[in-house]
Amino acid sequence: MRLLHTNKIVVESFPSPERPEIPDYAILSHRWGSQEISLQEIQNRSPELENTEGFKKIKSCCKEAASVGFEYVWIDTCCIDKTDQVELTEALNSMFHWYRSAQVCYSYMSDVDSKEDPRAKNSEFRKSKWFTRGWTLQELLAPQYVVFYANDWKEIGTKSSLQELITEISGIPSQVLLMNHGGEISIAQRMSWAAKRETAKEEDKAYCLLGLFGVNMPMVYGEGENAFRRLQVEIMKLSDDHSIFAWTDDSQGRKRGLLATSPAEFENCSNVRRYGDSSAFAMTNKGISMKLPLIPYGKSSDGKRDVMLGILSCQRKQGVNYPDRYPLAIYLEKETEGDSTNFYRVRPGELREIKEDISKYEKSEFFVKDTDPSRFEVSSWMQPESEYHFYFSYPKRAFHLPRIEYPDIQAAKWAISQSETKLFMGGSGTSATMIFKDKGNQVFAVSLGVHNYNVWCALTDDCEDEDIKSIAKEYWDGKKDDARWDNMDRRTLELGSGEKVALAIRKGRKGGKRAYFIEISVKGGFWLEKVGPGVFPGWWTG
Repeated sequence: MRLLHTNKIVVESFPSPERPEIPDYAILSHRWGSQEISLQEIQNRSPELENTEGFKKIKSCCKEAASVGFEYVWIDTCCIDKTDQVELTEALNSMFHWYRSAQVCYSYMSDVDSKEDPRAKNSEFRKSKWFTRGWTLQELLAPQYVVFYANDWKEIGTKSSLQELITEISGIPSQVLLMNHGGEISIAQRMSWAAKRETAKEEDKAYCLLGLFGVNMPMVYGEGENAFRRLQVEIMKLSDDHSIFAWTDDSQGRKRGLLATSPAEFENCSNVRRYGDSSAFAMTNKGISMKLPLIPYGKSSDGKRDVMLGILSCQRKQGVNYPDRYPLAIYLEKETEGDSTNFYRVRPGELREIKEDISKYEKSEFFVKDTDPSRFEVSSWMQPESEYHFYFSYPKRAFHLPRIEYPDIQAAKWAISQSETKLFMGGSGTSATMIFKDKGNQVFAVSLGVHNYNVWCALTDDCEDEDIKSIAKEYWDGKKDDARWDNMDRRTLELGSGEKVALAIRKGRKGGKRAYFIEISVKGGFWLEKVGPGVFPGWWTG
């Protein structure tokens, strides 16, 4: 792949003999404008080029990445040779992997003003076209860390700090946005996230979803809707998830096959989940071969052909912890009278919940499959790191160093000097605590750590006793333990004195290693009084 050097603004190729490993890089997500810079233009840069909006965007992205220690960024406009069809196909098939492998993704929203509150009812952030584009779906989901920037390159927030708002806008649950606990996401549910998104080319409605389903296929611009059909066929080669057939459309009288024509037909599938074990199916030259329990339903509109209900191994379910409901069924009509084994799908605008006992209907033969790479198993998307390094910026008190409590607990190892405060954690499931106070003995605490390989932070002023262990316990299994699952990397807290404390975590590099920069901003004469661990011996069970 090609990467752009953040200081030189030149394109370099990796891996190379000099650098056999691809370095850590940031990546840009954006909507294309009219003055985007191509690979050829960046390689043969002219003075006039630097005055274009496209180059200014590249330069701003490089500046943000360089500010936290990244030497390289990847930007689609100038890191792909779009004149080479072979390279373009390879790049589009690799795009999801490149976004997943990026250390951080900068999402630039050219239609959002930095002065507004993104959570406001009619905010520009809510209405941004970035949320309506097909390609930005994978750019939201694939990277672990996403930072949103307004049109002036001022930060709006992050994927984790704006998670509830993004879920409201996109319909994507926080479980998926944060990738912080397991659970499989069905094909139909993933398709539903793309249902209302638009692409400049019809074929890109399929191509932009390749990585989301773990498949590869050649690009054939000009094939139109057939691209989405090919995508489903490729998914079927890897998956036995029946929810791929749980789409609906508005053509009540039309006969259909089993494949949808676009992601839009999955719009009502946001709560469709797998149900039980799935029977196998496959594409043949006579259509899709399936074995399903069939329930007699009635006759065709002319009274000549049987209509059956084919029971799929999927259901509507409101949440992971909700009890199982009823399996869904599709309407199938025989092609001819009598014992024909050929069917069409009819009444495609409907799915029927089967509320009777289906065990009395003969079941089909079942198959055992290897691991399914198209499954959206969130736990497999977590990105473990062997060590976590934190560097802190906060108000300091002259000639004062904070006290380190419980220094023998090595899970969170503090190192504090007059010039630097840093924290080392050896892996996930670890946290730490910081206590700040002022001359009036007003106190607030910072808790931060790594949970399921995601960094999290929290603020509280409910800590008058200034006890490190009791504060930590609240975040471990007490009233505040949700903070570990929220994975918030931006926090604010109103203090009783009228002051406000703000906390931000930014991912970057320092000393040749990945690092997290913690900025704690507060006025009113606060200083860091003491620090300690957030997990104590004996708290882990099982």
